Amino acid sequence: MYHNQLTNPDDPSQCHSLMADRGLSLETLKQFQIGIVQGPDVFPSHESVRGFYSIPFLSPTGVLSMRFRRPPGSEAPMKYFSPRGTRSRVFNTNALLNPGHWIAICEGEFDTMAATQAGIPAIGIPGVQAWAGYMRNMLSGFSRIIVLADNDDAGQGLKFGEMIAEQLEETKVILAPPGHDVNSTLRELGVHGLREHFGVNKQTD
Repeated sequence: MYHNQLTNPDDPSQCHSLMADRGLSLETLKQFQIGIVQGPDVFPSHESVRGFYSIPFLSPTGVLSMRFRRPPGSEAPMKYFSPRGTRSRVFNTNALLNPGHWIAICEGEFDTMAATQAGIPAIGIPGVQAWAGYMRNMLSGFSRIIVLADNDDAGQGLKFGEMIAEQLEETKVILAPPGHDVNSTLRELGVHGLREHFGVNKQTD
């Protein structure tokens, strides 16, 4: 329902705004069923995040949970919102079905979408605190793992990458360009530039 609100052809302004802000294609937004909490049928428990983007955690069996992201220009005090009782999950578990031998890890959902748009099989883990032991088992079948680490903070992105590297063998941490994360790298450099910066082709031969 929220995805249909965002991609409503009669009111494309919200969709175009998100595409411009994030550099994501309409195809990517549809692939991940990104939506916006608006319209007359908003769930009562979601009224506090009206106007937020909805980010479903999809799996081969359906939607596992939902997370909400504050849109640009919003004065809402919270950047993200997860309903009470929501457990920490891996974003884009569909990428784990990738038949290849390698996978990338991003810190956050929009970074994961940006990497996917660039043709990189990627999952998202929203920060160091979200890491759980079972995630190591989910990645045990991959012989090479690349962490596409944020470089727009005070070093948390590098710490995130180093934490993953301590947990998983054959892991390489690559920082985004200074002042950028994966998503902003896509906006700044485009698909080719993103792949070139993170050395995807070289790392995955």
